Amino acid sequence: MDDARSPDGPLDEADARRAADTGNAAGLGLAPGDLPQEEAPPLTLPEQIAVTLARDIVNGRFAEGEKLSEAKLAERFHVSRGPIRDAIELLERNMFVYSRPRRSARVASMTRYSIRQVFDMRAMLSGLAARYATRNATPADMTEMRARLAILAGLHRRDPEGADAIYAQNYRLWLKLHEAARARNISFITASVSGAGIWQLALRDRLSAGDQTLSGRELIEDWEAMLTAIEARDEAEAERLANHISDIGWRMVEHVLPPDADGP
Repeated sequence: MDDARSPDGPLDEADARRAADTGNAAGLGLAPGDLPQEEAPPLTLPEQIAVTLARDIVNGRFAEGEKLSEAKLAERFHVSRGPIRDAIELLERNMFVYSRPRRSARVASMTRYSIRQVFDMRAMLSGLAARYATRNATPADMTEMRARLAILAGLHRRDPEGADAIYAQNYRLWLKLHEAARARNISFITASVSGAGIWQLALRDRLSAGDQTLSGRELIEDWEAMLTAIEARDEAEAERLANHISDIGWRMVEHVLPPDADGP
């Protein structure tokens, strides 16, 4: 369309709201099939490597306590050791591996108890970020978050099972929420926990299409409700919804964990 709004151009609140309400990118001047590639970025190289290794770990390719050799992994993925180190750090933040100074990372024990901790910490910190956002978010923050929600809805509409793109955009929304909260200490701690979405990606092959479609729909509805609560300065409701969004991920993962991963 000749009069289509550029996705890189300015967005006003009405545009962002229309996009979110329609469940596609219409309010951005885009058809559902025209979402720009930069708005649905692929995972970074370290993230791709981390997800592949996480899948190997949950599928038993690596044994508990086994060392992860940076040299061998660099050879396997045809990359330098830099991306491998970043991938291992991401795995450690999500409790797939553990390491000690000057020693190779080792595969951690996979228990429901340890995995649940990742999701619980993320939920608590995200809830606090949502609470602070009700106090500190600006109209520009809200416009950007609604625009990103519209893109997330468009991705889900186009491909309800397109987990990689949906989780990547959801992560962008969380980053923007933490920016809008303007609470540096919370954001710093959250970064050390990382995104629990790696667990959904690691276990994606075990998740049914119905699981992914329903969770995506629920995710979008909760984000819309949370943004409305933030605009209304309703701290308790915004925090509750942030916690619930985090819990969606746990519910997806919980019932497909390996049978022996069931205790502290």
